[in-house]
Amino acid sequence: MKSSPILLSFSLVFLVAIQNVFLVHAMEEPPAKRLRSAAGSTATAPLPPDERLLHAAALDNPEAIAKALDNGANINAQTALGGCTALHLVASKPSPAATILLLHRLDTILASRSLHGMSRASFVNAQDKCTYTALHYAAAFNRRETVVALLKAGADKTLKNCKGQTPAEVARSSYHNDLADLIEGWIPEANL
Repeated sequence: MKSSPILLSFSLVFLVAIQNVFLVHAMEEPPAKRLRSAAGSTATAPLPPDERLLHAAALDNPEAIAKALDNGANINAQTALGGCTALHLVASKPSPAATILLLHRLDTILASRSLHGMSRASFVNAQDKCTYTALHYAAAFNRRETVVALLKAGADKTLKNCKGQTPAEVARSSYHNDLADLIEGWIPEANL
């Protein structure tokens, strides 16, 4: 039985919405964890940098993303719910600013730190629990500038999600045919 394009688009939109609800809900209170001592008094402790990064990405806040990275957040940190990285979370947002910031900061991090097993390609092509990449998210939400930034950064347009779709097929199933054509026609050597 073949799924309809509308159902496939809805399932991705639903996944992103649920991911954002959990992250944004956690940000409704000040970003701190309540700690209770043995005596019963409470104190607050700041959220770990990785959680701050993911919250900032869910809120599409480049300044907070930069601050979290400055404070030692792992640029490849993943959400517990769907295994999304900050790049996944910002790829569906209307502005490409946070995506471009993450890609720029990745180059700085890779140049200054020894990260075990991490490369530009592994970051740009990271897959969530349903094997969607940031390029799949940007394609589904018709984020042309983000798609171009990801492709220029080395995103693999041939990776398939758990439904067997490439990013171009995701774009086409969401009726973003011009974007699908751009992705399919992208030649990395000619566009760098």
